[in-house]
Amino acid sequence: MRNDRASRRYAQALFSLAVDHGRIDEVSEDLDRAVRALDELPGVRSLFTQPLMPDRIKRDLVDKVFGDSISQLTRDFLHVVVARNRGDLFDQIRERYIELCNDYHGILPASVQSAVPLSESELAELSARLTQLCGKTVSPRCVVDPDLIGGVVVRMGDRVMDGSVRGALRRLRQRLKGTDLSSLRPQA
Repeated sequence: MRNDRASRRYAQALFSLAVDHGRIDEVSEDLDRAVRALDELPGVRSLFTQPLMPDRIKRDLVDKVFGDSISQLTRDFLHVVVARNRGDLFDQIRERYIELCNDYHGILPASVQSAVPLSESELAELSARLTQLCGKTVSPRCVVDPDLIGGVVVRMGDRVMDGSVRGALRRLRQRLKGTDLSSLRPQA
């Protein structure tokens, strides 16, 4: 919880700077590149969290690892993050920053589970209907889940829309549990 609050604060600070400089998307791409670079160099990631390492060395390390692959704005921000021993928050800061970007651009990410892969036309139609329903541009990310049997399950934020066969069977089972079936027996 504490790390989540900290990552939100850092992401909000960076987002405010990016808005002021008109570089929202550029900073988002910078953060993606930075996280990818750290994934390729796992030992470096741990160096950013060493409290006994001098800030000057951490700043130099940021400059060497990321160099000109990220903007000066993002590099300066990362200097602050590592100087405060919050290098362990890189991934969470990036996630929070992406949420802020999506909100700024009116984009609502959605997770779509389907029993089979959706065609481009099915995905476009689903996206259009969800966009109309929500009033924001829906950006679906699809995952195939054969356990659904058929249909789709859509998750957008804290909303879940279950249009799957599995969900329909579960709802039917719940309704039948509360039904007195004795009245359905044939009478002699």
